[in-house]
Amino acid sequence: MPTLNLNKAEFLKSAVSPSGFLAADLPCIVFAGKSNVGKSSVINRLLNRKNFARVGSQPGKTVHVNYFCIDRRAYFVDLPGYGYASVAKTERDRWGKLMEDFFADPEHITLGIMIVDARHKPTADDETMAAWFHSTGCPMVVVANKCDKLKKSEIEPNLARIRATLLLPDDAVLLPFSAEKGTGREALLGEIARAHHHIHLQYYILSDDETGRRLRDALAAKAREGVRVRILYDDVGCSGVKKAFFREMREAGIEVHAFLHVKFPRFTSKVNYRNHRKIVVIDGRTGFIGGMNIADRYVRGTEWGSWRDTHFRIEGSGVAGLQIAFLSDWSATTKRHIAGPEYFPAAKRYTDDILQIVAGGPFGKWRTLLQAESYAVANARRRVWIQTPYYLPSDVLNTALQTAALAGTDVRLMLPARSDSKLIDLASHSYLDDMMRAGVKILFYEPGFLHSKLLIADDALTVIGSANMDFRSFEHNFEVNAFVCDEEFTARMAAIFDSDAAKCHAVTPGEWFRRPRRRRWAESFMRVFSPLM
Repeated sequence: MPTLNLNKAEFLKSAVSPSGFLAADLPCIVFAGKSNVGKSSVINRLLNRKNFARVGSQPGKTVHVNYFCIDRRAYFVDLPGYGYASVAKTERDRWGKLMEDFFADPEHITLGIMIVDARHKPTADDETMAAWFHSTGCPMVVVANKCDKLKKSEIEPNLARIRATLLLPDDAVLLPFSAEKGTGREALLGEIARAHHHIHLQYYILSDDETGRRLRDALAAKAREGVRVRILYDDVGCSGVKKAFFREMREAGIEVHAFLHVKFPRFTSKVNYRNHRKIVVIDGRTGFIGGMNIADRYVRGTEWGSWRDTHFRIEGSGVAGLQIAFLSDWSATTKRHIAGPEYFPAAKRYTDDILQIVAGGPFGKWRTLLQAESYAVANARRRVWIQTPYYLPSDVLNTALQTAALAGTDVRLMLPARSDSKLIDLASHSYLDDMMRAGVKILFYEPGFLHSKLLIADDALTVIGSANMDFRSFEHNFEVNAFVCDEEFTARMAAIFDSDAAKCHAVTPGEWFRRPRRRRWAESFMRVFSPLM
């Protein structure tokens, strides 16, 4: 079946007799179900149109075979409802004859969408319809509509009852749906056409280099297909990017906006309230979070070494947290509020992992990320392993790490042997004297620049995301981290940490305290400015 742009839909005709049926010159997707089950409403929800599919003056009154052309590549066919409707017997008989004539030739049906009421056991007519699909071999998807009328605890038992009553095989597709609220929309679209709805991206840096241009071209192609593409970038982080780069995106149909515009970004590289989040959300189902921006150096490394970063792909309900963070920033930037079930599709259950997306920012009373990570450190009993490109901590976090080490917890801090800023290196190293005295193990990553942001606490908690261990991330920037509570995942991340540790130089106290006096003076001097870096 061709990929369909559901934004391109047009009503073609209503057939009142077999002579009006369209020839099967395009794939034909047929919507069938009993009266008042919501076939027309399901079509309207799929097309994101309120009253596109024709509905009679009363529910359950579709009286014709209605044809819709979708993207000039397929037909949607809305059939009259079978079974009970509050009309005269002669009219019901006419509808029945029309249905019989339509189903007389199964060859012209590409896919059947059979809609049932999720609240009730399927009727005898539903069983007959399902048996027809089984006997003809015509592909069928069963949609259990009106799930919004059920309690969450009722959905799975009711779906099991539907599957058993209709004698659906284990591999048959049965989708919970709500035409009213849109629940299940994305899943059904995937079965029909694999159409994509939206792509949301948010980065601190979007460079006009080979990596950035490849991304730009790929997004432009998606925008031309009808996918809604929205991009947020930080105005300071992208201060060196020519306006033409973003103008070309807009001309291709991509919505692009700068977060907190700054008039003189070249002179305000350390201005507060920067959006340092790295977020990608695709169709509300797949998300990406971590430390990587869009630039060649994140892929190829620097002239003096490789680039080591940590970035994650997320599926399941955790994606909603990333979507909320993006849409909040989008609303603040554009003054346009975006919401709806198409942005928060019902997620499948992939694992028993507990994943929580935590967004941090400079506004409000609480410093959420700082408090959460300090709490994790304070409650760790076996280990606290950290990767960060910059270590400029607040007193709260610094004290928590030292206290944990003094209490016998295995505290390891991995930093780059060489940073992208000599001044930040000096300020970071000024904090390491007390850390070494408390028993914290210091590891310097040598192959290149370590840009990963990672915290492992004991055996069941991993924190990943965009926030560095510094004042700016915890106090002044907009950041987003994921807190993952799962032993298997934590073990995998610990193995990666161990692999990185093998490429590090482990600093001994004797070695550290013998470093040149001039170096130590410079570190002490730069520490004064660490809250501003």
